[in-house]
Amino acid sequence: MRFPLYALQTCLTLASLGIPLPVAANPVPAVQELSVAETVAPADPSLWRNPDKPIAERVQALMSQLTMKEKFSLIYWKAPAIDRLGINAYDHGDEALHGLIRPGNNTVFPEAIGLGATFDPPLLQEMSTAISDEARARWNQGGGQHLGLNSDSLTLWSPVVNLARDPRWGRTQETYGEDPCLTAHMGVAFVHGLQGDDPNYIKVISTPKHFAANNEESGRFGKNITCDQRYLQEYELG
Repeated sequence: MRFPLYALQTCLTLASLGIPLPVAANPVPAVQELSVAETVAPADPSLWRNPDKPIAERVQALMSQLTMKEKFSLIYWKAPAIDRLGINAYDHGDEALHGLIRPGNNTVFPEAIGLGATFDPPLLQEMSTAISDEARARWNQGGGQHLGLNSDSLTLWSPVVNLARDPRWGRTQETYGEDPCLTAHMGVAFVHGLQGDDPNYIKVISTPKHFAANNEESGRFGKNITCDQRYLQEYELG
């Protein structure tokens, strides 16, 4: 089984900056005990941490050292440490919808519904650039180590690009409004501000949310949303 190269390209991008590869604490029971029996050779981190080597070559070098269980453990949002490879724990749980949430005290900007009312994507990009500055600073302040529960600031669960279809959802303030065109432009600007414009390295990783047609909290991790194709294509995916 070949593991997709893109799955760890982000990790290697960060590692090339001298930052320990992201991976995190409190693993699910299925991956608490990681077998190393599948490893065929001693680990040599010099290749996959070398920014002068091609990304594909570095990914393959690291993948050759990971067991199948370890590969799956890295997909989990609270990825466990893999001590034998020098990979630290990492929590993909920080957020920055209108300012970095964790760790510590950070700049707070207006909520997304107010930002949408500006109709100003360039302004939003300036704001998210400032957020990513703080996020990167927090990570550097911690010496590139795991910062705590849901606090690792190189991957941010933002922006929200769901549409404010119904105020009964209760989270319409997290959206840019009900218009798909405005939401698309504001969302793109926010992502560009977070991730930066370096041709080789991502400043921090933006993960827009949530799934299409999500607008209720009860069972939202696994609920079946039923809607007709016209609505889905013209509004949610338009």
